[in-house]
Amino acid sequence: MSLKKQIMLAFAGSLSLLLVAVLLALFALGQINAGFNRLAQHDQVLADSVSSMYAQGLQTGQALRNVLLDPANPTGHKNLAKAQATFHEDLKRAESLSDAQSQSALAQIRAKSEQRDRLITEIASMAASDGVLARERLNKQETPLWREIRQTLIEQGKQTAQHATNKRAELAADLQYYQIVCASLALAAVLMAMLSIAWMLRGLRHSLGADPQELAQIAHQVAAGHLDIAIPSAPPRSAMAAMGQMQSGLTTLAQAIHAQSDELSTQSAQIDQQSEGLFERITRQSDAVAMMASSVEQLTVSVNHIAESGQTILQNVEDGMTHSGKGLIAIDQASKGMLDVARKAGDVSMVLESLQSESTKIQNIVNVIRDVAEQTNLLALNAAIEAARAGEAGRGFAVVADEVRKLAERTARSTGEIESTMASIQHSIKNANHAMQNNAEAVTAQEGLIVQTGTTIRQLDSSNQHIQTQVAQIVHAIGEQGLASKEIATGIEQVAQLAEQNQIALAQCRQAIGQTAGLISTLRKSAGRFRLSRS
Repeated sequence: MSLKKQIMLAFAGSLSLLLVAVLLALFALGQINAGFNRLAQHDQVLADSVSSMYAQGLQTGQALRNVLLDPANPTGHKNLAKAQATFHEDLKRAESLSDAQSQSALAQIRAKSEQRDRLITEIASMAASDGVLARERLNKQETPLWREIRQTLIEQGKQTAQHATNKRAELAADLQYYQIVCASLALAAVLMAMLSIAWMLRGLRHSLGADPQELAQIAHQVAAGHLDIAIPSAPPRSAMAAMGQMQSGLTTLAQAIHAQSDELSTQSAQIDQQSEGLFERITRQSDAVAMMASSVEQLTVSVNHIAESGQTILQNVEDGMTHSGKGLIAIDQASKGMLDVARKAGDVSMVLESLQSESTKIQNIVNVIRDVAEQTNLLALNAAIEAARAGEAGRGFAVVADEVRKLAERTARSTGEIESTMASIQHSIKNANHAMQNNAEAVTAQEGLIVQTGTTIRQLDSSNQHIQTQVAQIVHAIGEQGLASKEIATGIEQVAQLAEQNQIALAQCRQAIGQTAGLISTLRKSAGRFRLSRS
């Protein structure tokens, strides 16, 4: 089992018991708190209500006697009413807080208190007229009835006090019980923690196989290279046993390093001697290849110059053909564009003619509106004349006729403005139509020139194609010679590169051999720090 699991198991039980103890303590505090709250808010209030009813009953009797002594004093009547009201408030509060056992007693108190209130009302009303009879009824009826109520209140008070005492005793017993249980759980948690710590220490000792300080000292000595120290025996799966296995493995490794480093040192010396002779032969071969590559390179440069000149001529011819092709495309596009312009100009002319026709229709409509406005103006004048003849009876109609006349005049003015605007529009349409006709003639002339230019460019393109064919044949022949020279130069260059790479690789190999010798020396020094046993 791992150390982490041992620690978790060691503390899980004790922590669980402590958690249970804390939760139980919180639960107990909640229960005790709820019990005391009920005792303070229910039982104590009920006891106070019973005591207050007893006091208010006495106060009622005293106030009634004051009324009998001085019926004309209003203070006595106020005190009597206040005592009765307070008594009934306390009775209502007690009834809301009482249990089933107290309900019957409180019901008797309510019935007798209502009967007493009626007697008190009768006695107080006859106090001013017949004080002797009032005192007689007080002594014979009210006082015995109050004594019965008082006895019931005393018994109810004792019962309430006894219930509160019993409740306090129950809460105290519950508190003591929870205290004992929580203390027991806490003690059990402490004991379990102590046992867990002892078990964990025992398991740790078994896992390490020795005291931690002793294990640390042995580990420091092994790390310092003292592989000849004696490691005490320990359980097979302990850290001390693993330390012994590590010591044995390091001893075997150090011995193997010593043996193999000697053999590597001998072999690296032999390889260094052989590589030195090979390096000299590769150097001579590299020099010869370099001279051959220089000669072939000069030949290749000359052929390339000739090929580049031919390519330049061919490129110029191709550029001319490209430009002539672009010119033909541009001319075709220009021709199509001119056709589109001519077509659109025709469309615009048709639209302008349509606008001319529509403007004429609008002019006719405006003429009709002007005639209607003139007729309306005449009718309005006639109506105004007739209204003036009618006198007072036609005054309202005269106002309407005047408004109609003004409206007709505004209509006439607006019609004139529309006629002026339409005349200007018609003039603009005629000018635009004339300009479009002139534009169409110019487009036709430009289209003829474009067609003539296209014919000339096509003849030039045919000549360029013939020149391109001849130049291409010359360039192809020179290119074949250049390719052959390049292949020869490439082959020689590859041989030179291989020779150079071999020379570099051999130099790196000799450097690696030197580094290997240094590493072997360092390895022997590093292995020498281990102090091995002489067995």
